[in-house]
Amino acid sequence: MPSSPDRSPPPFADPSVEVKAQQGLNRLVLTLLQRVAQPAVDRPDRIGVLHVIEDPELADEVFKTPTLFQKNFALVAALGQSRFNLNGDRWAEFRDRTQPAYNKASKPAEIPKIDAIYRDALSGVSPHDGAALEPALMRAALAVFCKALNIVLDPDAVAQLFPHIRTHAKMLQFFSWYGAQQSDVLLQRAEWLDQCFNELILADPHTRDFVQQAVTGKSLSEWSPAITDLMQNLFAGIETTVATLSWAVQLLGQNSDLQDALRREADAPLQNRTLTRGFLWETMRCFPPIPFVVRELSDDYCGHGRSFAKGEQVIVSVLGLHRHAGYWVNPNEFHAARDEFADGQPTPIAFRPFLSGPRVCGGKRLAELEMLVALPEILRRWRIVSTSPDISYDYALALRPQSLTSVRLEALPR
Repeated sequence: MPSSPDRSPPPFADPSVEVKAQQGLNRLVLTLLQRVAQPAVDRPDRIGVLHVIEDPELADEVFKTPTLFQKNFALVAALGQSRFNLNGDRWAEFRDRTQPAYNKASKPAEIPKIDAIYRDALSGVSPHDGAALEPALMRAALAVFCKALNIVLDPDAVAQLFPHIRTHAKMLQFFSWYGAQQSDVLLQRAEWLDQCFNELILADPHTRDFVQQAVTGKSLSEWSPAITDLMQNLFAGIETTVATLSWAVQLLGQNSDLQDALRREADAPLQNRTLTRGFLWETMRCFPPIPFVVRELSDDYCGHGRSFAKGEQVIVSVLGLHRHAGYWVNPNEFHAARDEFADGQPTPIAFRPFLSGPRVCGGKRLAELEMLVALPEILRRWRIVSTSPDISYDYALALRPQSLTSVRLEALPR
C-alpha cells in the first residue's frame, strides 16, 4: 500500500499557468461557438494546427473508424492507461471490465434504486442557492456509479479530489496544444493522484476485489492501470451527468412555465416523460458535456471534401454538429419541445453528446436514465428562480456552468 499522499499536489512553479490553461480552453470553446454564428463558407478550416470538423457525416466516419482517427491523448496518458486514451485490443480489454456493469445498471428495473439514491441525496439539502445543490448531485451520481459496479468509495475523499482532477485534465489538454511546460510537475502531480487513487481503492474490500478481478491472471503491473481506468470512469461519468443537470437547473431558472410543465410530468412513468426527455436532450444539444474531441490521423485520409495527412490532428466540434443548419431548424435557438427530438423520431446524426461508434461513451444509457430520474426529483422539491441572465461556463473534464450561484431554490410543499 502506498504511503499516504500529501494533502495537496505538487504546485506549479508559475501558479498563473493554471489560469492561462483555463482561459485557453474556454477560448477554444468560445471560438467553436462563434464559428456556428458564421456562414459555413466563411469559416476557416483550421483553428491553429487543428483541422476543424463540423460536418455530421464526416464526424460520423471519424467516430466509426477509431483505427484511422485515433485518440492521441498524451494529455490523458500522463494520468495512466484507461479506456479513454487507448486504442485497439488494449482499449477493448479495458472496456470489457466495466461495460457489463453499466449495461446492467441501466435496465428499467434499476429505476427505483436510482430514484431512491437521488431522493436520499437531496433530502438533507436545504439550499438557498443552486451552488449548494451541486455537491448533493455529485454525491448522488457517485452513489449511482458505485452501485453499478458494486464498489464503495469515500464520498468526501472523492469530492476533495475533484478540483485536482479538473486542474490536471485542463493542464494536460492545454499543454498538448500550446506546447508542454513544467512536464516534471505534471508527472509529479500524476504520481500524487495515483497515490490518492490507490488509497481510495484499498480502503474498501469490495472496490479492491473489483480491481483484483480485473487483473486476475495478469502481471502485477496491471494493478495501477486498472485503478486508473476505474477512477477515470468515475470522474468522467460523474462530471458529465452533474454538468448536464446543472445546465438544466440554470436554464429552468429562466422559464417558470416550462418548470411547471415538467413538474406536471414528474410523476409519470419514465417512458411517458417525453417533455423531460426532450428538454434534457435539447440541453445537451446546446451545452454538450463533451464540446469537442481531438483525434490524430494514423494514415492519410481523403473524403467528404476534406483531406488530412498522417500525423495531423482534427478537432470534431460537437458544438458545431449540434448547431448545423442542415440538420436543425433554428439551430442557435433553444426549444425544449424540439421536433427533432419528438417521441419516436430517430436520433439525428448531428446529435452526439456521448459521441458514437465503437468509442461511444460506455455509460451513455445509464447517464440518460439517471438524468431522467434526477431532474423530476429536483423539480418536486424546489421552484428554481434565476437571479441573473448571465450564463458563464468552464471546461475541463466537461463543459459545465461556472457556478450555480445565480440560481435561487425555493422549497415547494411536499
